[in-house]
Amino acid sequence: MQTKEDRALYKSNCITSEMCTRAGCAGTISEGDAVLTLCIDGMDQSKFCCPRHARFQRSKESESYWRPQLHFTGAIAHGLFEYYFVADEDCRKDPQVTIEMLSHVIEEAMKEIKARGGETPQHLVIQVVE
Repeated sequence: MQTKEDRALYKSNCITSEMCTRAGCAGTISEGDAVLTLCIDGMDQSKFCCPRHARFQRSKESESYWRPQLHFTGAIAHGLFEYYFVADEDCRKDPQVTIEMLSHVIEEAMKEIKARGGETPQHLVIQVVE
């Protein structure tokens, strides 16, 4: 039951975030209830081996080749944008890198909100999936 409640709360925050980041939304959300919701998630590396051509992947000749993997991380600032980070396979995957990506997304979100004439939300909801 808890998972269902968590998803409902996350969905509610996403909808509120989308409402708060629209141009001209002043007055639609009560004072102190403005929310910016961010979600950041890394993808399965096996899907990002290069090259990705299907015929290359199935050939016996290609089995001995080294295929570099890429780190692919996506971030969503609900109501604003999607952001994608691609890094080499030797890039560290630790909390420091995740926080760096998150801070970049927050900076870009604040720039976009100001460009739309909005105000800084009072609440920040972050969902990190690793």
